[in-house]
This record gives sequence, structure tokens and C-alpha cells, in this order.
Amino acid sequence: MAFTPVPRVKNALDNRKLNLNAPCPSAPGKVSSLIWSIVANNPRLVVYTNDPNDTKDYGKISANLDMPVFYTLLAMLDKVINTEGEIKYKLENKNFIFPGGKRSEKPVVTSEIWFGKDKDGLIWISVTARDRPKIKFVFTHSDYHHFQNADGTPVSQSDVSMYVAKGYLSILENMVASLAVANYVEPPKREDTGGNKSSGGGGSYGNKPAAQEEDNDSDIPF
Repeated sequence: MAFTPVPRVKNALDNRKLNLNAPCPSAPGKVSSLIWSIVANNPRLVVYTNDPNDTKDYGKISANLDMPVFYTLLAMLDKVINTEGEIKYKLENKNFIFPGGKRSEKPVVTSEIWFGKDKDGLIWISVTARDRPKIKFVFTHSDYHHFQNADGTPVSQSDVSMYVAKGYLSILENMVASLAVANYVEPPKREDTGGNKSSGGGGSYGNKPAAQEEDNDSDIPF
């Protein structure tokens, strides 16, 4: 009998209106998406590249975090919002890997989250991994909504980006905490490796990511 996985229980973060979307730089005409999720009590940012040639992990790039790191990310994003001029940060995410089925001796970089404000005042975020498309997601409104000043002129793109980023901070700060409380599950027991049991893996129980190396700043096109 074929194995049928148990369907994942959906939650409020599955609302597609919360996704960030951007043109895929490596596949003209395709749109990539960044979604927010919570898996096994831990927040996760997942990019679906939608690039037909990006077949690794079914076109997904995942950044698995734990709750304290996720809220630290939001706090630093708040600093980005309130900073004048260009600014950029990088969050390295490490975990154990299993080359040839054997666990690595120490955690290695499996993904990175880049975020900041560009020269045009637009606030952005990106999830990157080695040899994968690098996609810049800007915090802005959808094509169905346009903010205007009282005189009918459009609110500047930089101001819109600032307010939209603030809106996302408020949504994520409240929604992720609520979901973490309402949907808590006891983590499975794991073998004691003699180190930090949290492993910095951010809820990747059972995951075996491929080996990765960190991106050099000069490799990020934004």
C-alpha cells in the first residue's frame, strides 16, 4: 500500500495575501513568492522561486528559524524601517547536514536571510542559498491598492514601503505568537549529541538539507 502523508493543518499564515511576490530574475515572466509559516513550533521563511530550471528541493529555498531568532529578525527589520539611507543586514542560518547519509561534525550554513533598505528607500528581504536564484522581495502594496495624498498625488514609493513594512511587522508579531500558543506540539525526542540541543536548526526535525556555503556580499545583486 502506498504511503499517504497526513495533510498539514493550515493556519492563518496560509493566507496568500500575506505572501511577498517579485519577478524571478532567472526566469523572465515568472513570479516568485516568499511565504511566512510556522512548522513544529518554529517560524520559517520559504521562497518558491517558480524558475523551471531551479529544481533543487522542488524550487523551494527555506530559512528555518526558532522563535527568539524570528522576533530578533523583526526587531532588526524595525531598525531598518527607521534608518535613513541605505542599510543591509545578513542572518546566517546553520544546521547539520547529512552528506552520504552521515551527519556532519558541526552545523554549516544552509541558508541566509538578507534584508535592508535600498538607495530608493525601498525596504526589502531575500532568502538565499548556494547556487539558487537571488530574489529581492520589496515591501509594497499590491497592484489592486494605491495610496494617495489628499490632493490626489500618489504617496511616494519609499513611504509606501515604510508603511507596508510596518504593517507586516504588526501582523507577524501578533499572528506568529498567537499561532505558536494555539498550535504548540511537543517536539520529538532527539539523540543527545553533547552540544546545544536547539542546534540552531529552527524546527527542522528530520530535515536533511544539502551542503551549502554562505553567500559573499559581492554576490548579492541588491
